[in-house]
Amino acid sequence: MKLAFITQDFPPDIGGIQTYSLEIAKRMSAMCDDFVLIAPDKANAKEVDQALNFEVCRIKTTNTLIGIMSIPKVIRLLRKRKIDVIFHAQWPTLMVTAIAKKIGLLRFVGVAAHGREFTFNPFHRTKTGSKFYQSYRQYLIPKADFFFPVSHYTANLLTEHGISPDQQAVVINGTDPEMFYPMDMNALKQKYGYADKKIIITITRLIELKAVDTVLRAMPHLIEEFPNLLYLVVGDGSYKNELVKISRELNLEKQVKFLGKVPYEQVNEYYNLSDIYVMPSKKMGERTEAFGIVFLEANACGKPTIGSRTGGIADAVLDEQTGLLVEERNPKELAEAIRRLLRDDALRKRMGEAGRKRVETEANWDAVAQRIYGLIEQQL
Repeated sequence: MKLAFITQDFPPDIGGIQTYSLEIAKRMSAMCDDFVLIAPDKANAKEVDQALNFEVCRIKTTNTLIGIMSIPKVIRLLRKRKIDVIFHAQWPTLMVTAIAKKIGLLRFVGVAAHGREFTFNPFHRTKTGSKFYQSYRQYLIPKADFFFPVSHYTANLLTEHGISPDQQAVVINGTDPEMFYPMDMNALKQKYGYADKKIIITITRLIELKAVDTVLRAMPHLIEEFPNLLYLVVGDGSYKNELVKISRELNLEKQVKFLGKVPYEQVNEYYNLSDIYVMPSKKMGERTEAFGIVFLEANACGKPTIGSRTGGIADAVLDEQTGLLVEERNPKELAEAIRRLLRDDALRKRMGEAGRKRVETEANWDAVAQRIYGLIEQQL
């Protein structure tokens, strides 16, 4: 198979789709007879590309416009190297495919679907702009032959946008079980000075969507029974000041620590430092958590997870198997789920082990890339 992978989100930028694009590309490039990834040019991109084992073609343009600005270069690539399969990390880059299809250069066009790209409208503030963008999306998405939604929530979004169930297959996200793995929690608690603590943790961007405020409001329901409970919040973002304010209003300064960003090489230690990973994201208008790779990272470290019944989290947290699901915006129900796990060491251990096994067998990037590649071969 000769394949071009087009993504508007790629390192050195950081984020979930950037990680998805990088990890899938690493593996698919080894499976293909010819492979090239097309991405926007960025500062420090050269250093990133030199460390990769596949070719990256950078286009001097913005993330948003790469699907249009890459058309001349991509058409030349397809013709010169006889590449006839294109995989898109998201639908907005499909314009180049529409042109290539029209002139008969492609056999197959696949598109990953993450969620927000089907609900977010950058022109929502104006009626004319909003309608134009919706029409643009509805014009482009039928140009794809097959979609790879990362959750059943995203698959439902595709169906709402007119994509037949026969034109899609859910392929959940993954993580790297060699990067995230169990460590000696007692030794880590000793190292960080938390030897006598029960620890819950959230590692995320601090935006309102992630619902760290719901965890803070659950804490007063737990402290009487668990006076040694500590909540670690790892990450930074626009909502941090508001979260600090809420923590102070609830008199939680001793029980909550905002640690900011930690070096990436230490993230595995912080997952392992905890007893439970918690992130009860909430729906905000059209925005919601489409999956949540952090749940898999925590599971890979042998930790049970708690998420909310919103968006695609149910595909990341298998309720009563690898963790627990609660209603969003419900501090009391969240507190009860945390209480249940803190009381039951055997339950925490069982769910953490089930999560690790799931990551080792199916929710890892090797398995994800192999499934996508296999589905493309079937379609061809």
